[in-house]
Parts: sequence; C-alpha cells; structure tokens
Amino acid sequence: MFPSGRSAIPLVLLLAVLSCPGNQAADSALWQHKRVTLGPLDFSFVDARSFQMNEGCRLALLRNDDDGTFRVVLDGVAGPPFDRVDRQFLSFSPDGRRLAYIAARSGSECVVVDHAAGPKFDEIVRGSLSFSPDGKRFAYIGSQGGSPVVVVDGEASPVLKVVGEEMVIFSPDGKRFAYVAGDGLTQWVVTDGKAGPQYEGILRGTIAFSPDARRVAYGAREYNRDVVVVDGVPGPPVDRIRYRSLLFSPDGRRFAYVADKAGRQQVVIDGIASPEVAAIGAESPLFSPDGKRFAYVAMNEGKEFVTVDGLKSELFDAIIPASLVFSPDGKRYAFAARMGDKGAVVVDGKAGDWNDGIMVGTPVFSPDGKRFAYGARKADRHFVVIDGVPGPEFDSLGRDMLKFSPDGSRLAYAASRNGRWHLVVDGKLGPEFEGIVADSITFSPDGKRLAYLAGSGARQQVVVDGKAGPACDFHPATRPRFSPDGRRFAYALARDGRWQVSLDGELGPLYDAIADGSPLFSPDGSRVAYVAKRQNSMVVVMDGHEAGEWDGILSGTPVFSTDGKRIAYAVAAENQRRMIVEGTAGPDFAAILVAPVVCADGFLRYLAAEQTAAGMMLVAVEVPGFGYK
Repeated sequence: MFPSGRSAIPLVLLLAVLSCPGNQAADSALWQHKRVTLGPLDFSFVDARSFQMNEGCRLALLRNDDDGTFRVVLDGVAGPPFDRVDRQFLSFSPDGRRLAYIAARSGSECVVVDHAAGPKFDEIVRGSLSFSPDGKRFAYIGSQGGSPVVVVDGEASPVLKVVGEEMVIFSPDGKRFAYVAGDGLTQWVVTDGKAGPQYEGILRGTIAFSPDARRVAYGAREYNRDVVVVDGVPGPPVDRIRYRSLLFSPDGRRFAYVADKAGRQQVVIDGIASPEVAAIGAESPLFSPDGKRFAYVAMNEGKEFVTVDGLKSELFDAIIPASLVFSPDGKRYAFAARMGDKGAVVVDGKAGDWNDGIMVGTPVFSPDGKRFAYGARKADRHFVVIDGVPGPEFDSLGRDMLKFSPDGSRLAYAASRNGRWHLVVDGKLGPEFEGIVADSITFSPDGKRLAYLAGSGARQQVVVDGKAGPACDFHPATRPRFSPDGRRFAYALARDGRWQVSLDGELGPLYDAIADGSPLFSPDGSRVAYVAKRQNSMVVVMDGHEAGEWDGILSGTPVFSTDGKRIAYAVAAENQRRMIVEGTAGPDFAAILVAPVVCADGFLRYLAAEQTAAGMMLVAVEVPGFGYK
C-alpha cells in the first residue's frame, strides 16, 4: 500500500484542521472508499514529508511529544524518541520505499533509516547522507574523535582515517560505491569496500562510474604529476588532468579526458593520446549519443579545427564555442566555424556558404537526426538555412527560437521585419506581432499543430495554428497546452483582472482566478478539467460544466484515470474533507493529507485523517476499479 513514488510533494491541506470533528458520509455503492487505520495522530506535528508513487502514498511526520522528545511517524508507525531530529534532512529515497534522517540523543548523533538507528557519532557530516539511485542503499559520513568514518548500508568502513572532499558516490544502478580515504600522508579510492592503490592525493571531483556501472575512473596525484586510473589501472603520467574532463561514453565502453603535458594539451581516448596541440576546446571531448563516435575542438599555431573519430577537419580561424554537436542518432555532426570576418556551418565535414555571422545556439539537428538548421547573417539581413537551403531574409531572428517538431518534419522560428515579428513555420510567415515570447513555441505531440505566445508588455495573445486568440494579461499560465493526441488545445487567460479558459478556441465563463496547472487533459484527450475561484468558493469545471462549489480544492487534484474515463478530486466543505469520484462523494475526513494516486492495479489511493472515538487517526484509503479500462 505504501511503497513510494517518484516525487516528493508538500502537505497541501493544513494539519490544523485535524482538531475538527466530522460526520461520516455514507460510502457510495459504486465507488467504495475502503479504509485501513495506520495509527494515531493525536500529537503536535513539527514538520512533514510526503511521497507519491505508482503504488500509493507515504507520509512522514515529525512530532514533538509531551516529554520534549521528537519522533518520526512513518505511515502511522512511530519511530524511536530523540532529543533532536534535523527536519531539513528528513528525506525519502528516490523510489520512496525508505526514509532517512539525522537525529541526536544524549550528546551523540546518528542516522536513522526505516526507524532503525545506526552507529553513534560525535557528529554526522551535513550533506553526506545519500541514497543510491535505486533507493536500495544509503551512505553517510560520521565524525568520531575528529576523524571521519564512512558508513555504507549501516556498516562503518574499517580502513578510513581521513576522508577527502568527496562524499560517497554510488554507481547509476546503485550496486557499486566509491569514496576517497587516506591516512594523512597518502590517499586512495575505496571501491565496493576494497582499497585501491595509494597516491599523494586523489583529484577532487574526478571519481566517475560509467553509465552501465561496470567501470570506474578517477584522477590521482603522484610525484607532482597526474595520472588517470581506469578500472584500477593507472595511465601514463601527465602534468595536469583538466578538471572535470573525465568522461565515459553513454554506453560505458569508451573513456576520454584532457591532459596537459609540457605546456601542450591532448585528448586521451581509450588510453590512446591524440597529437599534442596548443589547446583543447573547453567543451571537449564529446561522445555521440550512441557512444560510437567522438569529437573535440583543438587549437594549434593560431588555427582551430575539429577532430571527429580521429580525422582532422580543415583549419579555421576559430570554432564557435559550444557549436560542436552530434545528431541524436549519432550518425551526423556539425559545428560553426569562422574565417576572418565570415562564418559557416560545417555538416558532416562539408562547409556551407560563408556568411557574415552565424546565430548563437545553432546549428541544431531534428530529433530524428535527418535534418539540420542554423541562423545566418549577410550584411544586415538574417535568414535560416534548412538542410543547406537558405530561407527568406529578415531584419533579425529570435535567439534560441529555432525549433523542430517532435517528428522532425516541421521547423518554426521567430523573425522580424520593419519592427514587427512573425513566426515562420515551414517557410511560411504567420501573422505579425510586436513580439514573440521566447520558449513559448509549442508543437503538439504529433507535430501537426503549433502554438506560441505573441505580443509585448502586459497584453499578449496565444496563437494556435496561425489564429490569434483574444489579447490577455501576460501570465505563465497563459501558455497553451495540447491534448496528448494533439487534437485539442487549452489555456488560461486573464483580462482586466478576470480569468477564463480557452478550450479549442471557445472561451469559458469568467472567474476570479484559475489554479496553477489548469487546465488538465485526460490521457486520451477526450476530457478536460480545471479548478477556478469565484469569490470565496472553488469549483471544478469538467468538460465545460461546473461540479458544485466548495470551500477549497486539494492541490494536485483533479486526477484522471489512465483511460481518461473517470475523474477524482478532493474538496473542503464545512470543515470536512472528502474525495469526489465521478461526481460521487466519498466519506468525510478531518483532512486529506496527500493528493490521490492512480495506481497500476487500477486503485485510487490517498491518505486522510479521521476523527474516531479513540482520537484522530491516520488512515489509508483506496477506491477499487478507478483506473480500469
């Protein structure tokens, strides 16, 4: 019932309402809200953390008992008492299945995981407590008598006397770990509990696991020179290893770094050093997304060039910084270069036309890697080159506003003429505006439709498929969203202090406010819902119809079933809280503490507080059949 989810959320209804008595509403015969009591809530809470996932909800509360001690209550079960619990370090593992925190008792500190207290220390190093990515393992650093001790999965390291600046690092799959240890004279890396070779020092920030977790690398200092150690084998000594240049390919099979040697630099890839040059580009080296190719920028004798898979390009006066890029499929590459006062884009080794300038942030590839585009300038005329073909000329182009559709078949960008701005889509000019808002260009998931925000100052318009909606007061919520199937669109807009929702171009009724995150489409796109405020009441509007007025609506609701046919949301009414499922009210509670989760087994689950004869209780509630098709 209570394994966790993927993202922590705050409590959204104040626990102060827990003092309110409640009348129990009858369960619906259709939507049975089944309750399981987890434990009492008759205490003064100090702080809380909650967690949602695919299988349910979890809730951790830090309570202050009458005797002055503190306990963490996890899913209704109280942990041991402590003199102090650091509330800022009350944290769930990434998968939500485990909870850890730092606590103190009788002058000593410890880390508590799943209510089990670990070994005592004089102090737990703040910021050292961490879980592995899969949540199954944990580590931290404790200090005892002035000496730090590394603890992994509750076991203290027997070899550590002095630790470097590194904390414990887990591999991406969570199965391996590494950290820096030392004795005051030398340092070494401990990997999976085994000490590696000793060096004068381990280079800060260099420990790296490969993405597949099979390999580990780090930099070390020995006899005033640096070495890179890969899989326990040191490479040749060099004068310096560039900080944070150690890099595994995405598939983990290849490894590269930048080395300084006698005032020159070189890239070392798979243990083979490139020819020495005056300098290696700051963003180099670069692996393709599939890990099969590599590239880097180099400078020699006043000229710059790009090396791809060991093959050197022609020489240029400069390679534009951050322009070297591989296509998403790794089959193509491109970069921008300069000769004199001219610039060109080189794609797969072939330079395009030389122009007076290349737009920053380009070239870009389409998501499928088949197409490319970049912005260019000749004299005072600006244009976009698509697949090597120049487009129409403009006075200027919108920076960082070159965007391909998800399927790569379409391209949109912003451009201006005579002080007016247009969105150019597939080479065709859209209507003119005073401006186009950066980062507002949005394609539908299928790429067939397009929306953006246009205008300037306090009055702007949403444009969908070339048709502008009404002018509205600017607000981030006005940015449009498409339904998952791309057929519908909706957005919230404000005009003269009043709010309404535009659905498929039709304006809904006016309200005092529209809640953040609204409107919301169902997964199949057939339904849409949003939360609105009218004076002191809140309403849920579903498919254009209001579903009653309430004192409040729980943040994180409404939620749709996976097939989009059902909807649920939590409301506050007359000091009570209840879940509404497809228009049918569930039982009254003193509080609903965590927004509901639609689980993989088809159940809708949430946590609530219930007033009983024995006092206030934390209960888990589930509604069967909500998510079934």
